[in-house]
Amino acid sequence: MSRPIQIRSVVVKVHRYLGLSLALFLIVIAATGSVITFYHELERTFNAHQRVVLPRQSGWTLHDLLVIRQKLEDQDPRSRVFSLQFPMRPDESVFSRVMGATDPATGQPYELNYTEVFANPYTGERLGERRFGEFSLKPENLISQIYFLHYALVFPELAGAFFVGILSFVWAFDCFFGFYLTLPQGRKVDKGTGKGKSFMARWKPAWQIKRGAAANRVIYDTHRASGLWLWPILLIFAVTGVTLNLPGYYAQFVSKFSGYTHFQENPAWPTLARPLDKPPVDWFKALALGQRYFAEQAKVEGFTVGKPAALEYRSDLGV
Repeated sequence: MSRPIQIRSVVVKVHRYLGLSLALFLIVIAATGSVITFYHELERTFNAHQRVVLPRQSGWTLHDLLVIRQKLEDQDPRSRVFSLQFPMRPDESVFSRVMGATDPATGQPYELNYTEVFANPYTGERLGERRFGEFSLKPENLISQIYFLHYALVFPELAGAFFVGILSFVWAFDCFFGFYLTLPQGRKVDKGTGKGKSFMARWKPAWQIKRGAAANRVIYDTHRASGLWLWPILLIFAVTGVTLNLPGYYAQFVSKFSGYTHFQENPAWPTLARPLDKPPVDWFKALALGQRYFAEQAKVEGFTVGKPAALEYRSDLGV
């Protein structure tokens, strides 16, 4: 057996077993991904009492939302709202992410039974809370459960995201194995003319499904041809799966040969020895500074500042 044939035989087996191993996970990820494409619309349907409010002509200001953020913390001193998502629609509630505040007695964060809180931006009323991804038969938890299942499957959040990232990494490699197997093997030369078909002429059947062939051949052609036509999309899904689930590793790798940075997952400086729970700059001052910095950069870089979307505080970085 020649070396090219041996290599091809090994690649066939690797591609086959990787495909079988990935199949179940990819079916779940694809099914849940097609649902969460409409995440916000579905959330407004199944979780309307927390997501949708009655708009008022008086409106609200960003200062009002920061007051509401403080109010939410005051209602449960064990909690700390570290992320405040500003409503993008007049009938949208304030969405905030929460973690346990530091217990002065133990120095450890309090254990909370929720990680998200919703509030009315016009009145400050607390509309409810939930733990992201927690299994529940309540309608308001359904879409967040599907979202969690999409990127963490049934594992704990961090472990699940890492596992799906590894699956995406393997999938990306398997895309190249599959592509290699579609390429034509050694060129056959006609004994009479001494000429053979061109590379594209020999590769053309891989892009097609042979009509009238036996069932096994049709299935094989369908697998190969659909994989070729959709190959760029499949590779994009695989690579972005790595990017979204392993952003820190991705940032470290890409930053070695480009100017790419990822502040949240790969910050430019180390985390603090202890989280800074009470920064010298409060949320109101941070909002003003953030808007000023954006305005300054807009003039320098020549872009237009859109509507503010969120304000977050990283106590582990003091930012």
